[in-house]
Amino acid sequence: MTKPSRHARVLVFAKAPVPGKVKTRLIPALGARRAATLQATLISHTLATTAQSGLGVELWCHPDCDHPLFSTCARRFTIALHPQDGADLGARMRHGAESALATAPVILIGTDCPDLTAEELRETSARLENGNDAVLGPALDGGYYLLGLNRIHRWLFDGISWGSDRVLSETRQRLHVLGWRWWEAPARRDIDRPGDLAFLPPRIRDVIDGPRESSRHRDRHPGYPKHWIQVSEKQSFRENRCICQGPSRFSPGAKR
Repeated sequence: MTKPSRHARVLVFAKAPVPGKVKTRLIPALGARRAATLQATLISHTLATTAQSGLGVELWCHPDCDHPLFSTCARRFTIALHPQDGADLGARMRHGAESALATAPVILIGTDCPDLTAEELRETSARLENGNDAVLGPALDGGYYLLGLNRIHRWLFDGISWGSDRVLSETRQRLHVLGWRWWEAPARRDIDRPGDLAFLPPRIRDVIDGPRESSRHRDRHPGYPKHWIQVSEKQSFRENRCICQGPSRFSPGAKR
């Protein structure tokens, strides 16, 4: 079978920003609503990055495509929506990759890595076009933030310890056993735990800092619709302050 020669397509896997259902490890630091707001903001940020790459993009939605944010993103970024299908993350990614690989290499990403750049996506596509079987983007927490594929094998997805710090090492081991040629991108940080919040880009940090009145919101957050700021007026910053360390506006006792 001839390998696809077109530029890679980026498949973005995202969970609907429903309070209490996403970013659960961050709820003790942010509260359920701010954690959901962070998820919504990361989705928008990731899609803006992929749009800058010039590559084709698809948004794969979980648990389905019905959340209003997904339809907003589809219109704003002119992208197709697909429901994720599978019992776990590995099965859902494998299903998406198999669907897209018939026509082009694929780059699978989530929305937890705001430091991912459009240039890195283009570099990943070029590495796949130049003959690498895979590209792996290591995350500092032991997972990965990017997986580029020119071919597929279900062993890369089945039986992986998803959500643990063994995902990266298990994937590397399986790529080695398969005898595939792969390239590794620079290691980057996922935003998944309270200690990661200190490393949020300022624009994203500011969005989840609290509610804004309309004109101020438009001035400070161009491109982020106000209805994404789903913070309860009754929840104070003090009640939802972050327990992370470092010189961040999330730090306990930090001045607002």
